[in-house]
Amino acid sequence: MKFKILKVAIVSIFLSVSSFASATLIPFGIQTDIDTSTLTNNGWSLNFQSSWGSQDAHDYDMFAGIALDEYVFIGALDIGTNNIALGSAVLYSDLLNYTLGNATNDYNGASWYFRNDYSMGFVDIGETVTLNSADTSADNGALSKLSWHMHDDYTAGYKVGNYASNSSGVYEKVVFRASAIDVPEPSTLAIFALGIMGLASRKFNKKA
Repeated sequence: MKFKILKVAIVSIFLSVSSFASATLIPFGIQTDIDTSTLTNNGWSLNFQSSWGSQDAHDYDMFAGIALDEYVFIGALDIGTNNIALGSAVLYSDLLNYTLGNATNDYNGASWYFRNDYSMGFVDIGETVTLNSADTSADNGALSKLSWHMHDDYTAGYKVGNYASNSSGVYEKVVFRASAIDVPEPSTLAIFALGIMGLASRKFNKKA
């Protein structure tokens, strides 16, 4: 009986550690030059992919089936490769917060804007956007902004860094999705494990 209780305790700890190790990785801030496997090996799945100049990339196409409590990662994929030149992740419900004028909202290390009647995208925190022509601010030599058109007259991609085009053969649009998983801090996990061992020890003492 003692060994059975000890076995249960060990299995419980193992399952806790396993769930900790397999949790979804949510990249923080703006990402450049990452392989798609970095996402797919860490809990993400591809939800949408199209050519940069596609006229079928409405928000309801790109984010089809995604729940409000899921994360989305939007990016510009170098065509013919697995390399995402530029991308960033955000909670889907946060992304959907409509921004008026040239306003942005800061989420997960980037400034986001969403005008489902016009455009959406992100820039580095502190950068400005000009929504009357998507995002036209300078990029200062680094990839730090992405903009997609989303209105009925034009749903093509627009800007990656300083590169602006509605019909480019350089990039593809990609949208990945992932369920958010609340992972306990390592210290919390350790306390939980000690608690299980303590319960097992009490069982041993009672039997003795």
